[in-house]
Amino acid sequence: MRMNGLTAKSLIVACVVMANSLVTAQADIIGEMNWADELVEWSSEIQNYGVYSAAEKISTTTGWWLTGVPDADQNGNDYAWDTDVDRDTVAGWRSFGMEYFTVGFDQAISDGAGNDLKLVTYGGPKGSASVWASPTNNENDFVKLGSIEGGNAGFFSDVWFDFAGLVDEVHYVKLVREADGPQTGRFFDAIGGVVPEPSTLSLLALAALAVTRRK
Repeated sequence: MRMNGLTAKSLIVACVVMANSLVTAQADIIGEMNWADELVEWSSEIQNYGVYSAAEKISTTTGWWLTGVPDADQNGNDYAWDTDVDRDTVAGWRSFGMEYFTVGFDQAISDGAGNDLKLVTYGGPKGSASVWASPTNNENDFVKLGSIEGGNAGFFSDVWFDFAGLVDEVHYVKLVREADGPQTGRFFDAIGGVVPEPSTLSLLALAALAVTRRK
């Protein structure tokens, strides 16, 4: 396949623009993070913590507690319960009951270099949960990424997982409670995947064009 200079240059520009646009194509892709777009399924006792009022069960209208960017730590001190400052927009489970929920991503999270998945969470010292990922939301396609163990109640931490050797791309992430009883509650503010930097995407696009030109 032969190309004149103008055609090749036009294709290069188009590839770069297309690659850069991937980062802003979805409303919940902010900077280098691709935040969950929807709450797909959940068990009966998934709820917010209820700091300022009685705990409320999650529903189709409050699924945003677990989607989008982190929004429960308004003053940025990693503590979720500052009166009249922070918002009670976390969701998870309390001390008893085997619970789960699944969130979805409109744009897949791809396996990249280093960590790929970030969970903003807090839990009791005995609070453990397993983390699963799937490209299809089919029960047989979910792969266990690992587990979250313990925590300092009320204080957020970022927990990271790497897809390497487990799954190439992910559209669904499922959290499953693994411990039952006192001090095993766990709540989540946001779940997001790392997206490549625009410059990296541009280089990938240019590499693909180079292969095409050689052919």
